[in-house]
Amino acid sequence: MSKGLDPQNNICCLIFQLEHSLIREIMSSLADVGITPLQLQALAELAIEPGLSTADLARHTHVTPQNMSLAVSKLVRKGLVVRRPHPENARIHRLDVTKRGRALFDRAAALTRRVEKRVFGGLSASQQKSLRNSLQHSIAMVDEP
Repeated sequence: MSKGLDPQNNICCLIFQLEHSLIREIMSSLADVGITPLQLQALAELAIEPGLSTADLARHTHVTPQNMSLAVSKLVRKGLVVRRPHPENARIHRLDVTKRGRALFDRAAALTRRVEKRVFGGLSASQQKSLRNSLQHSIAMVDEP
């Protein structure tokens, strides 16, 4: 047996393929609401935990601070997120979703759930839970120093 990399059986290759396919599908579905998958992820994180900083969002979403800064700036320009001064550190801004941002987030989340249902709907609830747990565990392993 070859020690080469079989893209049809290597988990990393399969995840890479799935990631790119999902990003393409989600970008297509989000085109109507005018945000990117990264902007949606930022809105989702802020909906769960208001007041995060751009650096916090970057850590939560596993992107560079520069990429998150660009995404947040676009959300602010669109009136979907507001920056507020941090009470203890003037160099840090806390971010909050606006009412308009929440409405757009709700629409975008529904579109994304449709993609998720189409892609993963063939799996049983137990299989989906197992996949979710495996992915969360793998993300935690990548994050370990």
